[in-house]
Amino acid sequence: MEQGKVLTLEFNVKFNFALMWQNLYGESEQNKYHGYSIQQTSDNGYIIVGEVYSADEDLFFYAAKIDQNGTKQWDKVFRKGFSDKLRSVVLTDDGGYVVAGTTYNEESKAYVAKLDTDGAIVWEMLSAEVQRNEALSVQKTVDGGYIVAGYSYVPGKGKDAYVFKLNQTGNIQWQRKFGGNGDEEAYSVQQTNDKGYIVVGFTEIVDAGTDIYVLKIDENGELMWEKNFGGSENDEAYSVQQTTDGGYIVCGRFYKSPERSYDVYVLKLDENGNKVWEETFGGNGEDMAYSIQQTDDGGYILSGYTESSEDRSVDVYILRLNNKGQLLWEKTFGGENREEAWEIRQTADDGYVTVGWTGSFGCDGDKVYVIKMNTDGNSSTAPAR
Repeated sequence: MEQGKVLTLEFNVKFNFALMWQNLYGESEQNKYHGYSIQQTSDNGYIIVGEVYSADEDLFFYAAKIDQNGTKQWDKVFRKGFSDKLRSVVLTDDGGYVVAGTTYNEESKAYVAKLDTDGAIVWEMLSAEVQRNEALSVQKTVDGGYIVAGYSYVPGKGKDAYVFKLNQTGNIQWQRKFGGNGDEEAYSVQQTNDKGYIVVGFTEIVDAGTDIYVLKIDENGELMWEKNFGGSENDEAYSVQQTTDGGYIVCGRFYKSPERSYDVYVLKLDENGNKVWEETFGGNGEDMAYSIQQTDDGGYILSGYTESSEDRSVDVYILRLNNKGQLLWEKTFGGENREEAWEIRQTADDGYVTVGWTGSFGCDGDKVYVIKMNTDGNSSTAPAR
């Protein structure tokens, strides 16, 4: 080294302090517990909703609150009809929750309820539709109300995509149906920057399978535009989010071939619903994405399941993409039996959390399965109970 020179070393290391853990939830070994929706709460914990299958095949609503380390603070099993299931949860301004799902007595009805911070019911409503219908997605709106999407059965025709708007106390302000000659279902809805809504699901093309169905409606529920995407077989969308550029990101499944079955499908649209790019991911088995969220860096995080491992077991499948849809990393989690991950969220510590269910890890029946990952998608090696 030349005399008088000082050697300076620069370190550019990003430390990853995000929590990592995996936990199972569900008390009775005779029942099956499935989780479908998760949101991070103001105390950095999480609210989870789903359903419980009893030993005699009855269905009950299920909700659970856990802390940031995955320790259960409370859970609730409750019912409205003979068969009840929750599919979506959103936080309210007062620290409570609004949940959406379906209850079945003589006919299935879309069900929405407000829960307080301890999971007690504040108000609940059933759809006023005469036909049977289901609620699959709920989001809070800027006016303090809620937008709900699902499907409604039309006698003599089949199912239509069904969207309805509630005020802050659960009263219906308007409801709309959308569709053609086949079946339509809406799996995901979100309010957009113009106070309207973006909706995705599937539409049945008679004698030609199903296509991904994207709807843009205004703040009163009137149709602005609708688009179909897909191939010649059954393609479906399960999640949508408006992106920071004013467009939309969509995920679901795309039918590849009899040999490849389904692949994860990701579709980027501009603000008018025109395709910007599309990508598929997966292996030789069935691969599916149920949830997508844009991350803070403009990329995307997805959750679903994969059947493309060497032993063809079904495992949780997590994918991280950049803003052009290119794969940055993918992770699988699970055991010897079936696992699925439904909703995924980026967390306050720059990690990720996803919820679904597992039949592995010594479970005698399925349990709600929550995986907390760090920024790189890593987690603990096995779940706690």
